Amino acid sequence: MPGPGQKTKKKRATKILPHPDVPRPSYFGDIENSDSWDFMATTLCQNLQLDLETRHGLKRVHLKFDAICKELDSIYDANVNNVRITGAVVSVASKMCIDSILRTRLVQKGLLVKIIPLLTQDFSRHMALQCLVNITHHGGVEEKKVIAETCTSPLIQVIKDHFNDRKAVELAVITLGHSLHTVVDGTETGLETPYPHILRKLDMHDNLDTITRAIVTHGAQSPQLSVHGLELIAAATYNCKSEVLSIPDLIELLVSGLRSKDWTSRALCLGGIYRMYRKDEQPERLQLDPNKFAAALASTWPEASQRIVMKYGMQKCDFSITLQASMTFQRTMMKVAQDHDLVACGIHIAENILLTEFSIADGVWADEHGRPQDLGLGFIRYLDSLPVCAKAIRQTGRNLDSADILDMKYKIGKQDLSGAFRVAEAALKRNPQLAYAYYALSLSGVTAEGLKAAKKGIRCTQSSPFVRRQLLQRAAEHSCLLGIFSLQTLPPPGSTNWEEGIAFLMNAAEDAKMYLNEAPPDARQMAGHVRILLVLHIQLITTILIGGPETPKDLHDLKENIRRCQLSDEIAEHLGTKLPHPTAVRQVNDLIIKLYERAEQKFGRIIEILVREEDIPYKKPSDEAANDIASWLSRVEIEGTKGVLEGQWRGGATRSKVEPRTGMYRCSYCSNPSAALKKCSGCSQTRYCDANCQKQHWSEHKKTCASKSK
Repeated sequence: MPGPGQKTKKKRATKILPHPDVPRPSYFGDIENSDSWDFMATTLCQNLQLDLETRHGLKRVHLKFDAICKELDSIYDANVNNVRITGAVVSVASKMCIDSILRTRLVQKGLLVKIIPLLTQDFSRHMALQCLVNITHHGGVEEKKVIAETCTSPLIQVIKDHFNDRKAVELAVITLGHSLHTVVDGTETGLETPYPHILRKLDMHDNLDTITRAIVTHGAQSPQLSVHGLELIAAATYNCKSEVLSIPDLIELLVSGLRSKDWTSRALCLGGIYRMYRKDEQPERLQLDPNKFAAALASTWPEASQRIVMKYGMQKCDFSITLQASMTFQRTMMKVAQDHDLVACGIHIAENILLTEFSIADGVWADEHGRPQDLGLGFIRYLDSLPVCAKAIRQTGRNLDSADILDMKYKIGKQDLSGAFRVAEAALKRNPQLAYAYYALSLSGVTAEGLKAAKKGIRCTQSSPFVRRQLLQRAAEHSCLLGIFSLQTLPPPGSTNWEEGIAFLMNAAEDAKMYLNEAPPDARQMAGHVRILLVLHIQLITTILIGGPETPKDLHDLKENIRRCQLSDEIAEHLGTKLPHPTAVRQVNDLIIKLYERAEQKFGRIIEILVREEDIPYKKPSDEAANDIASWLSRVEIEGTKGVLEGQWRGGATRSKVEPRTGMYRCSYCSNPSAALKKCSGCSQTRYCDANCQKQHWSEHKKTCASKSK
């Protein structure tokens, strides 16, 4: 609104052509006589006085959007059988899609319906596909969803009908890689199955099989096709598991991707394999029957298992400690029934808890007829003795660590993890060296906080061999999955998220190795309320993931680890502690070992040239009529700078030379990997998770901090 004394400026009207029913514009002839889509689109823009290459010009399109669309529609409708005129209209509209608001409005007005017929004609096919690439690459979730629903079938048909046209196949797969990915993955929407109604309409087996065949046939010559195709099939494994499992080449492609020179591609393929098994994974909690366990111990052992157990030392093995702990617990229950000393009972139980996972055998006080009997202790079931004894201990004001351990164990056993976390946090405020409290906090699912708790617990002085191994296992599990999830977001190489993801994976390998060096041969790690993960499997997976193309094709360097996995299974089978259903990580491990060498032999050439889009420098497309539309679509000036928009589709292929710098993402005290560590204010060299880690490290760091800060 003008101020006092100022005149209102008149808005200059955008020139709109008369309806095509009146004398035909002469420039139509120029378009019809040209074979260059760049020339056709530019000619149409000039005659409509549309500037789509500057920010100022796009702002004017916003002001006159309805009138411009009406004119474009009239030109399209009046020349619906003229591929050059309709193609020019589509090209102009597609370039307008560089603006997110315009893109949304154009898709709503039916732009896709105008593009699809152009896919069926030889002259316009590549142009139409490039327009779809432009829209989907810059599009939001809603646009990608509509394109997936509307264009998937026509694009799959293009691939089938023109399978030898590598350019057409490449552009179709890139479009599907952006649009269909949104429907099958859910990362952008936060939902595991974001659009089930769309998935039900699509023949996902045929779609995935066609895309896999395209990668297998053209992938070695087209890095872009391989990258987008692999991203799509890796994303589809969760919501399309049955379809994926019925396509052997798809599975082997993902396995072969573990040999890519690109870290992110390796994590992408591993993540796809992992998600395939995660969806149907059932929470497992192994219940140990002491009588059956003792009988298994007394029976004849398999020769290989017996040999390694005797070499390690039978009394140091988990089964021996577990049996001893079970007997101790039974004696403790008998004693408290006689002397009613709840404090002594609680202290003995707390000591037992630190020895093994199966330290508490649930049972009830019963009379001679087997009926539950109340002995006046405040509990009837053995498990309920834990909170009763903890309360008795707290009343004495001493041995508070034992009380905390009892309460945490009870709440973990009852699946009340939030309650266990509250007890653990309070316990650590009183005693920061109580490792079992950190173990309880590490059960918080796959989170950075869970990893931080595990890493801090490993450094605690008040621990036990069993608790330390639990913490190492949790650290390895958290790090492995956090690393995979972090790199699956496809961060640019060298970025903070990329380096943090690699740091997680390196940390997982280190903790798994440390665990295996300390654990007895029969060790089995219970991963809290979600699932069981054997550290052997984590180490195998991370070793392959970190090694990439340097990993021996026949995995001969990992034979010892594989043998240890088999031996662990043999011991668990003998003791009756083997799970009825394999975990997701176990299934991933088994699949990789089974297919690794064969997958490399079949698809090694494709994986050799596999490189992600961010690693590929821009290469100007050729000036051929079928390609120059890509050049025209990419020309735009934003904030006064001309050039290819960031994220625009690009050609060419070179390797990324970025190497991970993981050292700066480790806490100087507990070695927790993170990109959010706080520097020491004195020297700015050491980094810590929080003030507690800094305080625990000060006795060591103070010797060098002063000199560093000078």
